Amino acid sequence: DVADVTVGVTTRRDTPGDPAADAANVMAAVVAALKAMGIAEEDLQTTSLSLSPVYDYDKTPYRLVGYSANNMVTVTVRDI
Repeated sequence: DVADVTVGVTTRRDTPGDPAADAANVMAAVVAALKAMGIAEEDLQTTSLSLSPVYDYDKTPYRLVGYSANNMVTVTVRDI
């Protein structure tokens, strides 16, 4: 039996470079942990990577309050 599982990391910071770097660092740790559990490199696939502005919509005009980065990986788990 095989299962596909999607795991993700989302970070939010004040400047655009910070959340992207933070998400990459955290996802690198997640991937390393998955590999340590015996997941093969070919069973890991990045499925989504994004960087988006975050606005405060409670006030007008809308105000930019930071940036959000999202990094998602699909993991194929074999021999369940």
